[in-house]
Amino acid sequence: MAALRARDVLVLLLLLALPGCAAPTPVTSPEGSVGETLHGIIPHAAEVVLVGAGGEGEAHLATSPSGVLLACGNGGMKGPSPTWISRDGRNWTSVSILGVPPASGCDVAAGPQGSLYVAYASAGGIVVAVSRDGGASWVVATASRVGAPVRDHPRLLATRDALLVTSESVSGPYALFASRSQDGGQTWTEDTLVAPTILATGRAGGPVEASGSVAVAVRLDGASPGLRLHVLSGLGIWNEKPIDLPGAAVAGFVPEIAGDAQGRLSLPVPVRRDNGTDVLLLQSDDLGASWSPAIVPAFQNVTLGSPPALAVDARQDGGLTVAVQNESIQKTWVVSVARYDPGGSFVAGGPVGDPPAPPGGAVGSLSVRHDAQGLARIAYPAREFGCGGATLPGDAGYCVYLLSERMVVRRPS
Repeated sequence: MAALRARDVLVLLLLLALPGCAAPTPVTSPEGSVGETLHGIIPHAAEVVLVGAGGEGEAHLATSPSGVLLACGNGGMKGPSPTWISRDGRNWTSVSILGVPPASGCDVAAGPQGSLYVAYASAGGIVVAVSRDGGASWVVATASRVGAPVRDHPRLLATRDALLVTSESVSGPYALFASRSQDGGQTWTEDTLVAPTILATGRAGGPVEASGSVAVAVRLDGASPGLRLHVLSGLGIWNEKPIDLPGAAVAGFVPEIAGDAQGRLSLPVPVRRDNGTDVLLLQSDDLGASWSPAIVPAFQNVTLGSPPALAVDARQDGGLTVAVQNESIQKTWVVSVARYDPGGSFVAGGPVGDPPAPPGGAVGSLSVRHDAQGLARIAYPAREFGCGGATLPGDAGYCVYLLSERMVVRRPS
């Protein structure tokens, strides 16, 4: 036992000597058990893989129950949004879908039965492509005019019973619209107004499902202190609930939420502190009627991009992965993750990889999803440095981190 403790001390000292590592603050579970005390000094083990070249800015990722991964990147000013598919996370092929017009924005989703969906923003509205054979073939099911023309890119949610697409209208003050399909995208409901007024500095996150309910978070104004949660009722009506933030939220961030099978909603929020920025994790067990912060912040005293790039996803057992893109001590941009297990244990935010691979010279949005085994996959845009130092076949592209463990919980012997 003494030898084991001595070895642990030696490993700790060696890790603290690495660049960017600092003495960790112990954190405990809500029950206060010493056996749940965790430290975030060990980089999260992961493999970095090139998805493909092209696109500009935001990355989007979906994982199906059968293990298929689907990714797309916003086309921006460079043309159509590129789309890729993989069956193991390591080998990616480009997806070409006939009938899809040139599109500047996209999103992807995978349904519980394994169907794959890609939503593209076009001049006429949202075009949705569907594959029911794991990506072997695709059909353009319909074009929804929700929010047309689109401000940024559509957001797509596939549940057991329906497809939901949301988007922001292009003219200000912006508005958030939604449309639903209950036949796999062949027909759609009339556009529904979710949030009527979103200022230029405001943003809407993507819709999520929590125990059968659908919700989306909206930041109406980048300078305002609060957010709004919109929950879709069984009658098709969106009900608005305020979200009060504990502190001054960083302007411009997109309020992304995660929902799990137990009905819990989780929302990471970057909040200004005297010595930097913390990322708090707010959680609600009553569909937004009340919110409380997790026992510890996901990240403390980090330097985020402008606007901040952060993402969150829940496993079916209630575990969570929060990912951010932050500046390291070496002044390079790295992807960092923090993870919570269903019992409240926590692994403090640390870089992905050992050593962390630089994701590139540009900051862009992240997308994190869990596969059928509960392993986190994180897609991000990369430039200049490529994936783990590899040169991109072009000046822009996308990479994915494949985390190799569900949750690191180190308990005393």
